[in-house]
Amino acid sequence: MPIERFRCSCWISYCWFEGLHIQGAKILRKTLGGGMRQVGILCAAAYVAVRDTVGKLADDHTKAKVLADGLKKIKQFTVDLTSVETNMVFFDIADPHITPDKLCQVLEQRNVLAMPASSKSVRLVTHYQISDSDVQYTLTC
Repeated sequence: MPIERFRCSCWISYCWFEGLHIQGAKILRKTLGGGMRQVGILCAAAYVAVRDTVGKLADDHTKAKVLADGLKKIKQFTVDLTSVETNMVFFDIADPHITPDKLCQVLEQRNVLAMPASSKSVRLVTHYQISDSDVQYTLTC
């Protein structure tokens, strides 16, 4: 393309799909996210996260440290307190009679959601809807 043609232009648009067939263009569009139908819902969730929760991240991290400290005091669990840097707490189960799956089921019956992280560990996550009293309640479960 001779550049002289565009010297007086403010902007230039060029179609990258010129050499592709329509099927190739459709595949590329879907690969780049062009086939997403419910993108508005995802954008709404991202908007709420940025608007309402970014300023509360430090609180979530503090609650996670309180939770980890409390779990460390329970003899069946081991927690590496230095690994708690975000809102996630991972702890190992020292008791061979307790499995992560079973512990998570018991906690769920008490309205505490946890997730097995491995064959011997569990993950708990704090977020902006978890209060200080929720953390204390979790430790009593």
